[in-house]
Amino acid sequence: QLRELKIVGKVSGQIFFRMIAFRLIVLGLIMTTIDAKLPDGRPKPADRKFRSPAVENLLDQFAAKIKNQDINTIFQNCFPNTLDTTVDYFGQWQDLPVSFVITGDIPAMWLRDSMNQLLPYMELLKEDSRLQQLVLGAIHMQAYFINSDPYANAFVNAPLNQTHSSADIVTPKASPIVWESKYELDSLASFLKLSYLYWVHTNDSSFIASQQWANALTTVLKTMRLEQRGSLEALGTEDYLFQRESNINTETLYSKGLMAPVARCGLVKSGFRPSDDACMLPFLIPANAMASVGLINVSTMLTTIGQWPHSPGFRLREECIL
Repeated sequence: QLRELKIVGKVSGQIFFRMIAFRLIVLGLIMTTIDAKLPDGRPKPADRKFRSPAVENLLDQFAAKIKNQDINTIFQNCFPNTLDTTVDYFGQWQDLPVSFVITGDIPAMWLRDSMNQLLPYMELLKEDSRLQQLVLGAIHMQAYFINSDPYANAFVNAPLNQTHSSADIVTPKASPIVWESKYELDSLASFLKLSYLYWVHTNDSSFIASQQWANALTTVLKTMRLEQRGSLEALGTEDYLFQRESNINTETLYSKGLMAPVARCGLVKSGFRPSDDACMLPFLIPANAMASVGLINVSTMLTTIGQWPHSPGFRLREECIL
């Protein structure tokens, strides 16, 4: 059983697929004594939101290598799930591809979630031009959202009369396309990560010439610099406040929407964690680490790309090092 599962790692030598192989090995060890006869959970082909020949080909390769039917069924159900069920919109807007990828059970697109949902398909982008356009569309969609409200963590694909944040007391005032206004540093870092990884896996740098993308990067840098300020330094001129009536203390910031008091130290504050729970202490180390790596990578990307020396994004490369 273990030998069969190790074959999965040979489908691709890339790190991502080795990670999948490791998880399947662990799962296989658990299930060697279980014959669960798990059902096919994928939607019918006609009901799938997005179809990728490269993904379907990979599923066929895995199926040919794995003899344990339960493990194969789990992978067949899970790996294409983002494409099958969460691509709510994929099309063109102002001559740019745009993709709206909902988080799953909620009709909204999270910056962090959509990046992670698309991450498993990065290795396949060169094999499928439409899949590549889907990810590029998510980058443009995230850029649009960040320009609309850099402090929001989730958005809707059209203005709604009632969203999750309608009753929240928020500064700045939420845009009509905002689903929730919980400021999370890792949301901004996710935009940087998605942009960089897309470029790494496709060598397509066209998005850098977009004024929308450059404006989003400028907004990310401005927001991070503002959130480096200490509490006394920002007193009375806070750029972000959040209050929500709730009996769960992690659903809101305290002291009329303020974060816990801090002094400037070079780190960037975050009001909420990736779990959407409030930070007890706003200098969230994992989010700062992610932001630091993201800024360095984007700076490297902008420095490496020579064909857009006069693009608005290229001129921001040095500013990415805060």
